[in-house]
Amino acid sequence: MKKNIFCALCSSVVIILTGLFLSFSDGHYTVENPPPANIKYTLRNVAYGPDDRNILDITLPKNRSVKNTPLIIFIHGGAWVLGNKLFFFREMQEFADSGFACACIDYRFVNNEKNVHHKEITSDILLALSYLRAHSQSLNISPDRVGLMGHSAGGHMSMIVAYALDSAHLIKAVVSWSGPSNFLDPLQPTGEKTGQNILAVYCGTQLKTSADTAVWKSVSPFYMVKPNSVPTLLVQGDHDNLVPEPMAVKMHARLDSLGVENKLVVLKGSAHIYVGPGLLKARAESYSWMKAKL
Repeated sequence: MKKNIFCALCSSVVIILTGLFLSFSDGHYTVENPPPANIKYTLRNVAYGPDDRNILDITLPKNRSVKNTPLIIFIHGGAWVLGNKLFFFREMQEFADSGFACACIDYRFVNNEKNVHHKEITSDILLALSYLRAHSQSLNISPDRVGLMGHSAGGHMSMIVAYALDSAHLIKAVVSWSGPSNFLDPLQPTGEKTGQNILAVYCGTQLKTSADTAVWKSVSPFYMVKPNSVPTLLVQGDHDNLVPEPMAVKMHARLDSLGVENKLVVLKGSAHIYVGPGLLKARAESYSWMKAKL
């Protein structure tokens, strides 16, 4: 592969400017003092944990209620080393217009010196979920009708959390946009130095021994999915040279073999970052999936 995995998952920076032309909240309301349930409102930079990157934005739809308002948590990509929650801001606004509460989180980046690896990042996702559930009554959102949706590294982690870490079975659906599913697949572009190093930091070990292989396997959704795993939508560009289409095809077959409800949507002409008609189709398919499952 001519491009390494660092480029493969550095998706978020491209869309950060989205926030420049979308309206934000004015800071008048808080989670503890939320806006009235009959208006749509975005709470920004809400701290859900102790780290500086444990913050989220949440867009609350109008006419919401604990009974009737499911929650979608969006997880940005960026190779586990960059990006931010603005990546999904437009999707949050559009989905909220159709009745979903939509949160997008920032999370810690992998770092050997700080001992932050895959377990620490996925624990941030669980912490955000726990925080939102604890405030579901004040926010007027459902505490147990939850969907996860992510792009690239975020899609990968959405599958991990949904398949292996949701012991309470709160997550009812998952959507992965171009998320890598199998770090041991020969298609995974790990041969170049930068990509190999990032995956090693994320996994917490270099890929040298059989024990290392077991760790990398344990962090791959392909091997974590079970027959009772949640319905999964895979969205994939057929011109993605970074997380290749055949990897998604294999994941789709794996889900089929286990009897897990799933759908693979291939975006013709789309690369790793979706634009134009591909992006519109990805949004529409994702909305339909969440609407049906939540």
